[in-house]
Amino acid sequence: MPSAMGRLRAATLAVLTLVCALASETTVKADEGGKCSDAQETYDTANGYRSLHGAPPMAWSISLAASSQAYAETLAAQGCPLIHAKPLAFGENLMQASMYVISSPKPNNLRCADAVNGWYSQVMFYNFTTPTPYWTNKGRGVFHFSQVVWRSSTAFGCGVAGQEMPVASIDVWPPQNKTGSH
Repeated sequence: MPSAMGRLRAATLAVLTLVCALASETTVKADEGGKCSDAQETYDTANGYRSLHGAPPMAWSISLAASSQAYAETLAAQGCPLIHAKPLAFGENLMQASMYVISSPKPNNLRCADAVNGWYSQVMFYNFTTPTPYWTNKGRGVFHFSQVVWRSSTAFGCGVAGQEMPVASIDVWPPQNKTGSH
């Protein structure tokens, strides 16, 4: 018999799957995802998470996907250090395959949707009850999560590169989760 935590996880995944299906008002064409072979799933996953927090869906941006892809390739060529682009013109999340527990696929096959799921997993550290969410959560390691669900973000794109230690990059517009504004 599954534990209470197992049943809760299964129920959450079922709800998330339903939310993702409802949130998918846009079809991301294969040539719009860069090398992100799962661009549609990434779009659906990110917007499904956003809907759980009352945030409107973001649009998929071909130019942000291209920018994310180019930067993921730059990092992969340098051995995949997680160093943010300078100057940072938009919100940016970076991830190595080894950063979060990913049940599947193997780390040398990181997909963009896996990165979104990893970033969202920081939700468990976010304090939703504080009257000052930005300042209270600032040191809690939740900026990847908050960038995914930030209410005023309107567009995003994702890219992934690397073989030995793949790295994923997501660019989000406008860049607001570091300023304290919603």
